[in-house]
Amino acid sequence: MNIFNYLSDEQLNKYTYMKTYKAQDILFNEEDICDKVGVILQGEAKIITLTYNEKEEVITLLKKNDYFGDILTFSSSSHYLGIGICLKETTIKYISKANLLYLFSINSRFLEAFLELVSTKALNLKQEIKLFKHKNIKDRIIYYLSSCKKNTNSEKIYISNISNLSRILSLPRPSVSREISQMVDDGVIIKGKDVNGVYLVIKKD
Repeated sequence: MNIFNYLSDEQLNKYTYMKTYKAQDILFNEEDICDKVGVILQGEAKIITLTYNEKEEVITLLKKNDYFGDILTFSSSSHYLGIGICLKETTIKYISKANLLYLFSINSRFLEAFLELVSTKALNLKQEIKLFKHKNIKDRIIYYLSSCKKNTNSEKIYISNISNLSRILSLPRPSVSREISQMVDDGVIIKGKDVNGVYLVIKKD
């Protein structure tokens, strides 16, 4: 969803701005105040946190068309929870909190689009929490595939690679790879490939 489609060219030019960063540039630091919403137009970034032992843990990856700051900006505690770092040259469109509030007051369609964006993200977070409640690897994989099937209305769930799937499931890659192979052997799922890439299908009883 592109909420900026609901703004006129004049509003875009007046109330939003773009900025391009180089690889490894810092977008924000942990505990910085979040007072704007950004969307990735080109490039990639990651949000990380550092553990007590200075180990880097990735909170989330931001790719093209991903938004950030949309929930934090209007939170009672609007501090970034991690450090934003560009992985490659990245262009971001920004809109400040003040400009958002003004546009909400004069453009109801823009307000509705923003609320839909935030609501969808909140729902996805709840689904992610529910996913992590499944401690068994097989159960977690099945729940994820079932959720994707429901959301996409498609039997085929495409996966770019096992590493990415492991990150989504928050499980070790070798464990996910072994479990998928076992589930294929047991006839629980089907693994295939077509012009769109590798996919998994939950086998019907």
